Order: sequence, then structure tokens, then C-alpha cells
Amino acid sequence: MKRFLMTTAIALVPISFANIALADCDDLSPGNGDTVTCTATDVFDGPDAIETREIDDGSKNVTVNVEAGASIDTTASGEDAIKLKDTGSTINNSGTIAGGDEAIVGGDGMTVVNSGQISAVDQGIVGETENDADANSVTVKNSGKIQTSDRAINVGDGTGLSVENSAGGLIEAQDEGIQGGDNLSVDNAGTISAVEKAVDANGDNARITNAATGVIKSSANEAIETGDFAEITNHGEISGFDDAIQVGENAVIVNHGTIANTQTPADLAANPSLEAQDAIDIDSGEITNFGEIRSTTNSAIDFDPGAKSSQIENFGLISGTIAVNTDDADTQGQEIINAGALIGTSGTALYLGAGQDTLVSLAGSSIIGGADFGDDNDSMVFSYDFFDTSIGAFGDGGLFDGGDGEDSITFLGLLSSDVEVSMENGILLLTALGLSGDTTLRLVSWENFYFLDGALTYSQLTAVPLPAGALLFGSALAGLGLVSRRRSRKSATA
Repeated sequence: MKRFLMTTAIALVPISFANIALADCDDLSPGNGDTVTCTATDVFDGPDAIETREIDDGSKNVTVNVEAGASIDTTASGEDAIKLKDTGSTINNSGTIAGGDEAIVGGDGMTVVNSGQISAVDQGIVGETENDADANSVTVKNSGKIQTSDRAINVGDGTGLSVENSAGGLIEAQDEGIQGGDNLSVDNAGTISAVEKAVDANGDNARITNAATGVIKSSANEAIETGDFAEITNHGEISGFDDAIQVGENAVIVNHGTIANTQTPADLAANPSLEAQDAIDIDSGEITNFGEIRSTTNSAIDFDPGAKSSQIENFGLISGTIAVNTDDADTQGQEIINAGALIGTSGTALYLGAGQDTLVSLAGSSIIGGADFGDDNDSMVFSYDFFDTSIGAFGDGGLFDGGDGEDSITFLGLLSSDVEVSMENGILLLTALGLSGDTTLRLVSWENFYFLDGALTYSQLTAVPLPAGALLFGSALAGLGLVSRRRSRKSATA
């Protein structure tokens, strides 16, 4: 067994065993292609199975194996535990790696497979080349624990970082959990927990998948932040004290689990400097929700000024002070297809602002709170069978304001004779006669209404001043011999 004492003289002289293919953990400076194995039976320089010296070399394709029961611990010296800054290094850890500074530092193409314990006074796994540049194509596969006082995994702006955190795996940081550049990939079935951002993508094209067993959370910041063209699929929990998710342009988010901002009104009251935050903050893209998207202090989904229109398909629950909100400076349109529940706890479910916005309500869906469609030509569409099950006050009695522009409402399953209209303090009350009962919409600033049997303008709807509840369509449509599909069905079942 080769043994080295970290004396001053040795520390100043490079130690190399480039011609040795296999070595035990005493090989502190392995050569190209060497494999260093630390076992529980090695004596090293400290107590049994504990190596307190840094493994440091600039060779390529070095492999370090730390077996179960073995330990590399440099906390006393304050050094990195393993530093292999040339390309292609592989670290397989089933034991313990504890860094007095960083635990592991490696260059381009480094692979770390951890089923043991990695900890560090500073950062856990750092991608850094011999030229001190951010490393590219780093891979981390974790089924053990990575716990650090700073970032757990950090390649800066390095591209192509891939992290797989298996069920039962823990990545825990007092700063950021994972940081990378373009083309960051995270597949999580365990827990990624950080005080600051749990996943921080400095670049574009991030791909993040969170399994049903997965948790990605931040206790003081955003759970996930990415640039443009991000793809996020969630079956588990993504939560942040700030935004749960913040993404740029052209994002694609599919949620089957829970995406939540964890702030409470009590947090805001206790600290006036805090700003209320959202569950999802997005510039543009597509959001498909089968689960729950929730904020108790601000919007569930908030659109910042974007470069293109966006779409939301909701089959679950979207709940916030405003369910879907847009920045006043956002001039792009939003299309919302709702088959679930949209809840605005402030009384407004949708604040859509400028741009050509569309709300499509499918059978079985509900909205709690009103809507402001803002400027431009907007539309609201009710599916052919929506009123078969909808009963009562649509939007929980909230006002649906079309705003400026030429706005329209389309009833795909109703004749004009299936509807009663009246006015109340300048608000159009439109009551649809459904199979199970009536549904009343409170409307303002809508110019055109489309039915199975044709179109009517707002002026035509309100031209005849009849008492509340009276049919304004009766005299105009009597000569056409129109028969109400809804009323015919109700009569047939009477």
C-alpha cells in the first residue's frame, strides 16, 4: 500500500502515478485512466476507513470509487475532497464524501453516481474545468444524500447538466439546490430542497420532470426558475415561498400534481417588505393542468409581458387571489379552455388585459369570480353541452366585462329562444335555460351574441324595454317559427 503524509514538502511537489491502473485511496494524484478505490478496510492517514487528504489531479478519465463504509473527509483541512478538473472523470460513492470546501470538483463530462452521503462546507458537486470555466455535460445520479451549506450541484452557465434524483434520494442546500445553463435536465423522484432556488436554470431549453414521489421546494425563493423554451412536467409537488415556477418565453408546463406558492397572508403581515407571489410566473407558453395550481397571496398563474399568445387547458383546480392574471403591459392574447375549476378568491377569476383573449367553458367546468377581458376583440364560448349541468349564477355572480373592442359570446348548444335577457343597472343579465335548471350570466361590454339559429348584436338584445325576466327575443323571432331545443326537451320529460 502506498502511503503519503501531507507534509509541506509533499504538498508542494506534484505526486503522480500515471502508469498505475488501479490504486487504493492513498493514490492522491492518479494518472490518465486510473481508478482509485477507497474501501472500508483501508487504513489511510486517519482513523480506519477515513481519508483526510484531498484527491487532486488534472488527468483525464479518472475514476474514484468510494465503497460503503469508506470515507473521504477534508473538513479539518478546509480542502476540496475530490478535485479532478480534466475531462471524463467518474466518481462512484457508496460511502461518505465530506468536503472542507467543495466535496467534488470535476471538468467537462464528469459523472457522479451517489448512493451514499455527500456533504460540504461550501458546495457539493461543482463543474469547473482546469481553466476555471464552467463545465459542460456533467451528469449526477443520486439515490443517497447530497447536503451542503451552499449550492448542492453547481455548474454555473455550463450546458447540458443532467441530474437524476431517485425515489428516496435527497438533494438539500442552504443556498440553491441545482444550478446550470442551457439544456439543463432534471428527473426527480426524490426530494430537492433549498432555502434559495431549488432548481435554477441560467439558460434556455431546460427539461424538468417531477414524478409522483417527487418534491421540489424552496423555503425562501422560487422552486424552479428557467429561461425560455422550458418543459416542465409535474406529477408530485413543486412549491416555493416566492413563485413556485418562474419561466420565460415558449414554456410548456404539464401538471398532474400540485404547484403552489407557500406564502400566507400572515407572512406578508409580519414582513411588509415582502411582495405577494404567484404559483406560476410566465412570459408565454402552454399550461395544461390536471392537478392543482394554487397561491393564497397572489395569482395562481401570472403572465408577464410576452412575445406571443399563450394557452391554458384546465382539467383540475386553478386558485389564487386571481386565478389567471396578466401584467398591464402584456399585449398578447390568452386562450383558456376550462373543464375544471377557476377560482379567484379576490372576486376576480380572470384578468386578461390587452390582446385577443378567449375563454372556452366546457361541460362540468366552473368559475368562481368575475372576469375582465380588457382591450381588443375578445370572445367567450360555451360548449354545446355546458348548460346541461351548469345551474345558478355563472362565475358565482361575478361580472364578466368584455372591455374595449368588438367582443363576442358564442353558445354552441343554444337557440336564441333558449335564453331570457333583462337589464339591471346597466348590466345585461342573460339566463340560459338548461336541462337541469337555469344559469345566469352578468355581462357588460359584449357586442355580439352567436346562437345555433343566428347572431344578435347587443343593440338588438336590448332594443325592447320589457320588464326583468321577459323574453326580448319573442316578437323578433316568432315569425321564424323557431322551436326551443331546451324547452322541448323539458316538455318531453314533464
